[in-house]
Amino acid sequence: MLIFIFLLLILILFFKLFFNKNNNNDPILINKIYYINLEKSLNRKKTLLSNAKNENLKLERFPGVNGKDLDLEELYKKKNIH
Repeated sequence: MLIFIFLLLILILFFKLFFNKNNNNDPILINKIYYINLEKSLNRKKTLLSNAKNENLKLERFPGVNGKDLDLEELYKKKNIH
């Protein structure tokens, strides 16, 4: 999951660098990038924030959930999963 986040950031940076024009040749503005990060992954968060700052990107974090820590029986009872 965390590898996915870094790949997503790299992909966004790639498009920002090479495809930053629309059909009218105007720059495309990215206002904010949303990312998911586990609470315990502080180094990854720090790296992501540092890279975003270097690229002048605004980020908004959503807390991640480790699926291994979920109680599937409880989720079934609460009907969060089917």
